[in-house]
Amino acid sequence: MRILAICVILLASEVLGDSTIVVPSKVGMPTPTQAASTMSVRLGQGSRMCVGMADGSTTCLCTPETNAQMCARYGYVCGGLSGTDNCGAGRSIGSCGTCPAYTNESCNSGVCSCSPWNCSSYGYSCGTPYVGDGCGGTINYSCGTCSGYNSCGGGGSSYVCGCTPTTCGALGDNCGNPPDNCGGSLSSCGTCSGYNTCGGGGSPYHCGCTPATCGSLGDNCGNPSDGCGGTLSCGTCTSPQTCGGGGTPSHCGCTDTSPDYIICGNYSYYCGGIVTLNDSCGVPRSVNCGTCTSPDVCVSTPFHYCCTPYSDSTLCSNGGYVCGTPTVTDNCGQVRTPSCGSCAGPCENTSHCCGYTDAQLCTNNGFSCGDHVVNDNCGVSRTIRCGGCSGGGVCEPNGTCCSQSDSNFCTEGGGCGTGGCGLTGPCTSKCSSRCTSYGGNPVVTDSCGFPRIVNCQSYCGCPGGC
Repeated sequence: MRILAICVILLASEVLGDSTIVVPSKVGMPTPTQAASTMSVRLGQGSRMCVGMADGSTTCLCTPETNAQMCARYGYVCGGLSGTDNCGAGRSIGSCGTCPAYTNESCNSGVCSCSPWNCSSYGYSCGTPYVGDGCGGTINYSCGTCSGYNSCGGGGSSYVCGCTPTTCGALGDNCGNPPDNCGGSLSSCGTCSGYNTCGGGGSPYHCGCTPATCGSLGDNCGNPSDGCGGTLSCGTCTSPQTCGGGGTPSHCGCTDTSPDYIICGNYSYYCGGIVTLNDSCGVPRSVNCGTCTSPDVCVSTPFHYCCTPYSDSTLCSNGGYVCGTPTVTDNCGQVRTPSCGSCAGPCENTSHCCGYTDAQLCTNNGFSCGDHVVNDNCGVSRTIRCGGCSGGGVCEPNGTCCSQSDSNFCTEGGGCGTGGCGLTGPCTSKCSSRCTSYGGNPVVTDSCGFPRIVNCQSYCGCPGGC
C-alpha cells in the first residue's frame, strides 16, 4: 500500500509537471529521514513534491525548470528574461530565443515584432521600386512624381527626384552662360576672340561671326569690311560722285569746295551779283559772281560779262546818224536813244540833215502857194508850205495863184445892179442865171482853167440873194 501510494504520487508528479503534491501524514509515510534511508524518489525536471510530516509540517521536493520552460511560462520567445523559476528561485536567462532574420525584426519584452520600411525609409521620392520592406515583404508601389527641372533619378540616385546640371562640353557650347537645364546657368563656357562674338554666327553660346552685307551697312560703293575679317564689294559711283566724296566712307557723294568765282566761271558768269548755279556736284549753290563798275553794265549775251557801252557820239557815228534821237541797240545790247545833234534845216528821219528850205523847194517845184508833198534834195518825202495868194487870188491845185476871185467870177466885172446886169432892181437875167445855174455854190472852171467852188450869193447884190 505504501509503495503504491508513492507511485501514484510520483506518477501524478510526472503528469502534472510543475505542481505540488501533498501526501497526508496519515498515510503513514516515513519521515524524510526514514524515506531517504528506505527509498529513493525521482522527480521529473520542474516537478515538485511536498510531503506532510507527522509533526504537521510539510516538506517539499522540487526539481528546477529549464530555461526554455521558464521562458515559455513567461511567454518569452526572444530576448533575455529575469524572473523567479518554478522553485521560487530568482533566475536571469540571457536569451529566450531569436526573432526571424528580417532586417526590421526586433524583440520587445520577449515578443518579436517587425515595422516594414516605406519609400521614405529608403529616401525614395519617385518611381516604383522593387525592394524589400525589411519584414519579408516588398515595396512595389509608387513613391511619387517629380516637378520642375527634376526628374526621377535625374540627380544620379535611383527613385530620387533630382537634376544633374549639364556642362558646356555636353552642350557643345564654348561661350557665354547657357542654361544648366536645372533652372540655373553655367558659370561660363568661355569667351570669343578676334572677329568672333558669342552667338555671332547665329548659334547661341557658340563663337562665330556673320558677315555684314552692303545693304545691312547701307553702303553703295567701295570695299568696306564685312566685320568678320573680310571685305565687301559694294559697287562704284557715277561721276561727278566719288566713293566717300560726300564725307561718308563707302557712300557715293560729292563735295565741291570751289570758290564762287570758279563756279561762276564754269557758267561764264563774270557779273550778275548773287545767282543760283549748280556746283560741280550738281548741287544748287548761291554764289556771288560780282558786279560791274559804272559805266559798265552786266550783259547776258552771249555770256554774262561787264560791257562798256558806246557813247552817244560813237553810236550816232556807227549808225550814220547826224541829227535827231534815233532808237538804236548799243554794243551792250541796250536799247538807247542817243542825241545825234541838230540841223540848220530839217532833220530827215532823225538821221540826215537836208539843206533845202521849204521856200527853196517851193521855188524849185514851181509852187507859189499851198501845201505840197515832195521829195526834197535828200530824196526824203516832205510836206512843204508855199504860202497864199495876194489880191484875193485863189491858190490853184497846181500851186499857182489865179487872179479871178469868186466875186469877179460871179459878177464878171460888175455888180448885179450895174455893168453886166444893167439894172438896179431885180437881178438881171445874166446874174440871175449865174446864181440859179450854180445854186449859189457852183463848181466852175475859172479863168485859169481849174475847177473851183464859188459862192455867188454874197456877190450878186440881188435882194434876198439869188
